[in-house]
Amino acid sequence: MNILLLLNTLVLFLETVKTHENLKRNKSKGHSARTLQPLDD
Repeated sequence: MNILLLLNTLVLFLETVKTHENLKRNKSKGHSARTLQPLDD
């Protein structure tokens, strides 16, 4: 497997996890969760 492809996938995965964590944090806070919601689709 191409090492660059592997790195790319890893970075993308980490970004997704970070976004998901932010989404959960905002949900408990309340208001900005609605703005981020479409990213889940």
